[in-house]
Amino acid sequence: MRKSILLIFIASLFACKKSEFKSFYENGQLKEKYSYSENESIKHGLYEHFSEEGQLDERANYSRGILDGERNLFFPNGQIEITEVYKDGNLDGPYKVFFENGQIQISSNYEKGVLEGVLMKYDESGQLMEEVTFKENEENGPFKEYYSNGKVQWEGNYLNGDNEFGLLKQYDEAGDLIKKMMCDSLGVCQTIWTPEKGDITPEKIKLSKS
Repeated sequence: MRKSILLIFIASLFACKKSEFKSFYENGQLKEKYSYSENESIKHGLYEHFSEEGQLDERANYSRGILDGERNLFFPNGQIEITEVYKDGNLDGPYKVFFENGQIQISSNYEKGVLEGVLMKYDESGQLMEEVTFKENEENGPFKEYYSNGKVQWEGNYLNGDNEFGLLKQYDEAGDLIKKMMCDSLGVCQTIWTPEKGDITPEKIKLSKS
């Protein structure tokens, strides 16, 4: 009985045994290296890719040849450019893009390969410039655009992509409302209010989603 258990344990170790693959540029510089499962000869574990200058430009994790876990891309200065999360080969989790100075540029989220939720964009100083709601990879829902001083410039809703729908508001840099517009399902907008004229009756606006 003990012998059988020992044989099973040894067989299990052999089945899970990993080896490391390496490839090189013509100048002899390491190009990539990764772990792989010997019995399947596919990537399984840590993967790293390097530039010809020797700088790490990608680090990822694989499970039986499929991206699974965190993946990072790097600028030449070593700062992270993109960080993303995979599950079974699909983007699934936080997705972030950075400026070369390390400041975040884009923050969003994926669910089973689909962009979902609020995407936020920043400038290089860290100021929020835009926030947009996504559903099934398209802009669908509330959005805001900001001036560099942090005040809201535009506020409204998108429908099935970058198409304003419904009430759209515009503000000046001091934060004062300067215009209201009503947009149809094709993204065509008409002004319905200004500080000077007050309420304005548009000629004809269709708000059907057809």
